[in-house]
Amino acid sequence: MLENTPPPANPTPYVETNWDRPTRLIALVFLLISSTLALLLLAPVFPILTVALLLAFVLYNPVRMLTTRLGLPWALSALVMYLGFVVAIVFIVLAIIPTITKSAENLVLSAQDAYGDLLIRLDTYEPGDAVLVVAGAHIDFDPIVQQIREVVSATNTTLPQNEAAFRADREQLQAFLDQFITIAGPLTGAVTSVVSGVAGFLASLLLALFISFLIVLDIRHSSTALYNALSPAYRREVSLLIKRIEHVWGAFLQGQVIVGLLLGFLTYIQLILMGIPNALLLAIITGFISLIPTIGGFIAMVPLAFVPALQGSTVIMDTSPFGLALLVVLINLIISQIIWNAIAPVIIGDALALPTVVIICGVFIGAAVGGALGAFLVAPVLATIKVVVLYLLAKISQRDPYPGEVLPLKVKEPA
Repeated sequence: MLENTPPPANPTPYVETNWDRPTRLIALVFLLISSTLALLLLAPVFPILTVALLLAFVLYNPVRMLTTRLGLPWALSALVMYLGFVVAIVFIVLAIIPTITKSAENLVLSAQDAYGDLLIRLDTYEPGDAVLVVAGAHIDFDPIVQQIREVVSATNTTLPQNEAAFRADREQLQAFLDQFITIAGPLTGAVTSVVSGVAGFLASLLLALFISFLIVLDIRHSSTALYNALSPAYRREVSLLIKRIEHVWGAFLQGQVIVGLLLGFLTYIQLILMGIPNALLLAIITGFISLIPTIGGFIAMVPLAFVPALQGSTVIMDTSPFGLALLVVLINLIISQIIWNAIAPVIIGDALALPTVVIICGVFIGAAVGGALGAFLVAPVLATIKVVVLYLLAKISQRDPYPGEVLPLKVKEPA
């Protein structure tokens, strides 16, 4: 009805109402305080929102491709892409969970067997047994072994007199197993917590997926509104600033996913060839942990050393557990270094361009603040901060932040 109403005969002329400097400062302070309060209120759901934004960022281009090439409406393209993404996740989960569960059970059983063997060795231990000869030098580990004996004795576990008596006395064996199950209770609880955590993670992922779907549906209208809200004098440089931030996150996510998949695949091949049990579980763990910038590959060495030392190999028989673990770690370290130094720079390029010491310190800070998600995202966050700071420094010094650069035609008029 209002659209058909004719304009008044004498419209009121527009009066310019620009704010003075104190009013603008008050408005700026109000915006800063409001933004801070909003962040504090969103803190409990911040991880879910972060994952939702990442998913929206990753799936935006595929949705746009469907719209452009197939001529589908934007909402239909988003729905098709997200349904396909959910189906892929369900298929992958159903395919790998049984294998991972079986591998985890085998690992727990191996840990129980190794603990029983440790009790036997500690009971028959003599001080001279802990002397290791390295390059002609004698290194005595007796103090360390004595500390382990004290810790084991504190559990009130009765050690068998010798291996023959341990295996012959079935009642003593049953009593020992009962005691060990009591001791291993926390380990079982930890496994249960992991399973519950995985279920909670999947629920959070579905919620984040739904939120990201809503973001993608509205992103075109939001980007157009933001572009139109900017003063024409700032549209070029703000668009170039956003383009640089998109480049940072796009290159980082693409590079990390490719590197993680490549490391996981090559680790799986390595472990299969070396006859290491639970190869798939170890490869998945290695691929995920390696996504943590810089130090992730070194953290992944812990399970890679632990499992071979505990379960041995079906191919390499004549090597000690320590030697086998060291061999597995060294080969995987060579593989990871080749990938990170020869392949990753080609994929990621100069998108981050941050000193290694900055990334390492940032990973520890990110892990302390945001856990695993914070450790994973700290590198692109720091790179984004760097891009914004360089822009602000250029504006403070009253110079063009991007001299000679022209706004790409495709972003001049958002659709």
